Amino acid sequence: MMRIESGQRTLRGQAYDILKRQLLSGELRPGERLNEVVMASRLGISRGPLREAIRNLEQEGLLTAAPHRGTFVRQLTEEDAAELQEVRLALETAAACRLALRFTPEAQALLEERLMHLSALHEDDSTLAERMAADLAFHEAICEASGNETLLATWRSLIGRITILVVNVGAQRMSQLQDADAHRPLLDAIASGDPEVIRETFARVFDSGTRVVLEAVSHSGAKSRDVA
Repeated sequence: MMRIESGQRTLRGQAYDILKRQLLSGELRPGERLNEVVMASRLGISRGPLREAIRNLEQEGLLTAAPHRGTFVRQLTEEDAAELQEVRLALETAAACRLALRFTPEAQALLEERLMHLSALHEDDSTLAERMAADLAFHEAICEASGNETLLATWRSLIGRITILVVNVGAQRMSQLQDADAHRPLLDAIASGDPEVIRETFARVFDSGTRVVLEAVSHSGAKSRDVA
């Protein structure tokens, strides 16, 4: 485990970064209880800044506190995962339809750039955190380029939940969902300018991804019950 270094960011900020990296690396697994005493000792800080970092992660939906039991890495149910995918589909389809009406060469270049970055990471020996950031950057660009600030803010509010979904699905299964080739139909649909094509394509791509997600979450929950 990494230790806090003096003279850099706040203790809370550094603890937050370290905990988030541990979540994405699989060092902290869904359903696992956080031991504040052990963590604070390993990080070389008091429990105060650590608790602040933990509260931030709770607010983002990555951790969950259980009264009289402690704080745990959030473990999604199939219903949780399905609801998140449903909301993302609605938001991103609306953003894509709006973007299609104002699809400039600059907007297309931005999405192509994000897609190329995702493709390069997928082919390299990249980490789950790096691929997730590139994946989110592509989807965020669709929402941002749509010009609807309320839609963009709503989508960004889901980033914490999307992150914990990625953690629950795991690196191996997420790899197929982070493939740039799987994202290309979304960009092509927007470029077509046809709302029906956009709605059909986004529904198909999200449906395929949701099946992978639900299978992974179901498997993760079964393993957790077996261990318990």
